[in-house]
Amino acid sequence: MSVFGIVNRPASLAAALGIMLASQGASAQGGKTVQFGCDAPKGHICHFILSFASGTAAKSFTVDGGMRTVVSGVVPNADSYVVAIDRDPPSNPEQCGLQFPCKRVFVNAGYNN
Repeated sequence: MSVFGIVNRPASLAAALGIMLASQGASAQGGKTVQFGCDAPKGHICHFILSFASGTAAKSFTVDGGMRTVVSGVVPNADSYVVAIDRDPPSNPEQCGLQFPCKRVFVNAGYNN
């Protein structure tokens, strides 16, 4: 019996290591660098709140009117964002359009504004 235990442990360890590496590779491949921009005229500022489907803490950033930036580690079609012009988006994204203009959408692999 102890022979089987010794033989099976390396096999089990190798299988577990393979699964762990595969899952790390999948999450690393899922994160992309995508473009965010502010289509508002110069002199305005777009305020973004990026929410990650993975549960990672949300990320806030701003982009000046007419400018673009890139954000890495984003998963298109899973992560989402809220954007408002010249003010922070509401803490509850469901309020977009009720209190003031903003939009809530899923991140796409191309240009996000």
